[in-house]
Amino acid sequence: MRNQRNFESLLLTTQILGKDKHVKSTLYRRGSDGKHAVIVEHIDGVRPIPQPAVQPAPIDEYDLIFETDNHQLPEVAGPSVTVQSIGGLSLKNDSLAISLAKVKNKVLAAKSLIPEGPMVKSEVDQPVVLDSVGDFSEKVDTTPTQKRAKKPRGPVRKALLGLELIVAAYAIFYLCLAVWTSNSIQTTSALPHHHSADTAGENWLLVGSDSRKGLSFQDMKALHTGMDHSSQRTDTIMVVHFGGTGPATLVSLPRDSYVVIPMHKNNGKVIPSYRDKINSAFAIRPSLLVSTVEYNTGLHIDHYMQVGFGGIRDLTDALSGVRMCVPQHYVDIKSGLDVNKGCQVLDGKTALAYVRMRYVDPRGDIGRIERQQQYLGAVLNKVTSPGTFLNPFAMIALSQATTKSLTLGHADSLTDLGKLGLAMGKIMSGDGTVRTVPVSSTNAVTSVGSSVLWNEKYAKALFRKLGAR
Repeated sequence: MRNQRNFESLLLTTQILGKDKHVKSTLYRRGSDGKHAVIVEHIDGVRPIPQPAVQPAPIDEYDLIFETDNHQLPEVAGPSVTVQSIGGLSLKNDSLAISLAKVKNKVLAAKSLIPEGPMVKSEVDQPVVLDSVGDFSEKVDTTPTQKRAKKPRGPVRKALLGLELIVAAYAIFYLCLAVWTSNSIQTTSALPHHHSADTAGENWLLVGSDSRKGLSFQDMKALHTGMDHSSQRTDTIMVVHFGGTGPATLVSLPRDSYVVIPMHKNNGKVIPSYRDKINSAFAIRPSLLVSTVEYNTGLHIDHYMQVGFGGIRDLTDALSGVRMCVPQHYVDIKSGLDVNKGCQVLDGKTALAYVRMRYVDPRGDIGRIERQQQYLGAVLNKVTSPGTFLNPFAMIALSQATTKSLTLGHADSLTDLGKLGLAMGKIMSGDGTVRTVPVSSTNAVTSVGSSVLWNEKYAKALFRKLGAR
């Protein structure tokens, strides 16, 4: 009965496939599942009907060699290997020889399935076993790890680090010193309400007064300043110009210059303009001196600085003296000066007498102006020297003397004073010019006594070079 059904199925399949004129015959092949499948071949050599590909199972060398149920060993091209002896001993048992030969053939077949080349890793990151596997293991350092010791800094690195700390300390020190000085310095209302027209650059008016402010009776006696506290006059009047088209310039104006005092108010009364010595304007108030300088020079005054007798002494002593070259031996009873000829370091008392002295100098006021300019240059050289600038104790003493001795205008700041210092440094180093207003007479007889007369022509030419209108 079973054979009858198989025959009918075979006949039906043959009839159905026979209708296709391309079919020559029907072949069957037993599959891995034990069932028969039809294989169609074309007469004209056309490709057979494609069958779905069957994914091969993963290769396992153990299954291949020992013929487990999972795999079947593929046939290996070439003659089979027959084992007749092992280790030089002949095998008399044929069944054993045949079994060994089969094992040897299976091993060769398994090798044929393994790709040649370097070891690779599968998708699950597991290495494939090769026929010849080298030692790919890495040596592991089992010695206990120790914390690395810090390398000692070299001398250059230590020096740079020390330099950075020093620079930072100096920067903090000078910042604090500048803030303290700026808040402690004295100011006054020196600039007038009505200025002359603005001119190019910046102009400072430097005034050295004979004020005894801050001096005790013992100080006034020792310094030969006199005991008059009722009024103040000026011993020094200088205009410092910088920032214009020309070089920085310092121009000294003699204290006895006979000039026009412009119209002003005094004790509530309007005083018309008149002629007098320039220092008489300062005796009324500093702002009138500024107006007088602007009126007679044509320069707009932007900043104001004043120093008294005590200031010169204190500044000099704060710098531990200043070095000056004295052209001859001077003895002046009125100023208390007694100094030898030659270059030497002058203390505060001697320096003050040296810049004030004029009666034993045949050039009078002009000679005193030159000594004042010389003293100013010596002070600037000492202030900017490394021995002073890099010495915190010297800078503190200088700052204290400055706050007690100098008086600035209300609108002036420590920054403005720094600009003045830079300009004065250029002037005294030779990059600028030092002048005295041109004069026609140093001992002219006027209504107010012996006076200095300006040479109007050359004086105007000088001030025009500085930007005067």
